[in-house]
Amino acid sequence: MAFLEVLKNILDTLGSVVIVPVMIFIIALFMRVPVKKAFISGLSIGIGLEGFNLLIGSFSGVIAPVVQRMVDVSGINLPIFDIGWQAGAMIAYSTNIGLLFMGLCIALQLLMFATKFTNVFQATDLWNNYSYMIYGSMCYLVTKNFWLSFGCMLVLLLFATVCAEFISRRFANYYGYEGCTVSMLHIVGDAPYAFFMNWLLNKFGLYKIKADPTTLKKRLGFIGDPMVLGAIVGLILGISGNFDRMLTLEGLGSILTCTIATSAVMTIFPKIASIFAGAFTSITSAARKNAKGKDMIISVNDATVYGETAGLTTGLICMPIILLLAFILPGNKVLPVLNLVAIPYGMLTFISMSNGNIVKSVISALGKLILTLYISTLIAPMFTQIALSVGIEIAAGLTLVTAWGSVDHPIGIAVMYAFISGNPLIIGGVIVADILFYVLFKKNKNKILDFVEKEAYRGMEDVTDNVSVGVA
Repeated sequence: MAFLEVLKNILDTLGSVVIVPVMIFIIALFMRVPVKKAFISGLSIGIGLEGFNLLIGSFSGVIAPVVQRMVDVSGINLPIFDIGWQAGAMIAYSTNIGLLFMGLCIALQLLMFATKFTNVFQATDLWNNYSYMIYGSMCYLVTKNFWLSFGCMLVLLLFATVCAEFISRRFANYYGYEGCTVSMLHIVGDAPYAFFMNWLLNKFGLYKIKADPTTLKKRLGFIGDPMVLGAIVGLILGISGNFDRMLTLEGLGSILTCTIATSAVMTIFPKIASIFAGAFTSITSAARKNAKGKDMIISVNDATVYGETAGLTTGLICMPIILLLAFILPGNKVLPVLNLVAIPYGMLTFISMSNGNIVKSVISALGKLILTLYISTLIAPMFTQIALSVGIEIAAGLTLVTAWGSVDHPIGIAVMYAFISGNPLIIGGVIVADILFYVLFKKNKNKILDFVEKEAYRGMEDVTDNVSVGVA
């Protein structure tokens, strides 16, 4: 266990901006990319990741106070307080089973790739393995059973691996990151639901509403430009958080700062993304050449798409709406606060599946966010006890807490409760369902991905020109 503590310290100390470029450099050399190109690829990825971190960090510093004021001004008072995703991460790393799985998960991910169980190389996004560790650690803290907890994490790992392949082509085609996907459970686990919602909304004719950034720019002129669109969204959000003092100098300053900051993110982000995306050109080309047509897909962090126009716009629109819904939804007891600012991260699957359609993405995302409010309401008593048991400090006056958006993924919770039950039939059913999910997807992979592309481009005249079959 001491080795795993050292490994965790190394990962935490060096961070993704150092570890990931080194891993990409090694992968590039392994794929027979010339040393110079491999070095440039690794360095470009490091530059891109640092750029993303600086941009998101700066934007978070502006948006967080606005969101907090939005909560305060609304006067909403609910008994379960959202204390942020960091609490979930603390629980994930608080148990020996969590730390053990961190090491074994990396080994399993490498083994699955080496044995062609999957063509997704997940070890480039080590930090987000906490997505599985959260549920396994909570299972262990309730049951004190190593095997039940470990089984819970394995089932979720397999599920997320399939989802990573499921969204890979859509992710690469929409965001322009050739040969890349995402694999963290709390994001990619939404892919099946996001696809279903896009298909359903298409059936209702919502594909006729052209609400992607490219179309908006064409139809609205300068208003549809990401720079101006960002300013408009930022202005609306700023007013929402400063409605009670918008005529004061302090309020006006906050509104205008939010306006400029949101516009800046949408303007600068694509420039950083182009540097990051360019780093994978040599690797994907070499992978195809040396793998005889079989693709290697590299898992990247969700921060790489945070500032994309449609995703950020969708996330910012959802913030005030879900806060209002939290107040009026019958049975909800969760007050979403600290994780409100993280909503744009979770828009990735909805934006990918709808090919950037903001209207469809908002509808789909709100459905998922509403469900997580109810799940967090359900698990709050258990989560609060677990949080206290691992030493998480809870502010005076709070009786129930949750990490909304981090520990309430529907599949994660369902699998965790199945293993907590200890019922062999329920656990066996979950395992069989997980294996069937993998087998059926693998057997019909190309047909499924082609259908996903067809639905994503539905209603667009240039479907055949845009659909790529290069990433599978």
